[in-house]
Amino acid sequence: MNVQTQQLIAVDADALERLHDRLDSLERMLSTSTVSPQPEWLSVTAAANHLECSESTIRRKIALGEFEARGSGKSKRVRIS
Repeated sequence: MNVQTQQLIAVDADALERLHDRLDSLERMLSTSTVSPQPEWLSVTAAANHLECSESTIRRKIALGEFEARGSGKSKRVRIS
């Protein structure tokens, strides 16, 4: 037979009230916040596969400024998000 005991502790009422106020403040901040995913940088090949198009389409969109890219050659990365 398991017997559970309950332990009571004394808490300063003012400290508890301050903690409650802080939690309310944090809850308000979180309820008005939005979370955006980090940009995803992919190789030209991976971006083409992800978007189901050709690598030349990705390169054309980079040249037109529709996609942001960094690097050059095989190390070129494209931001698709």
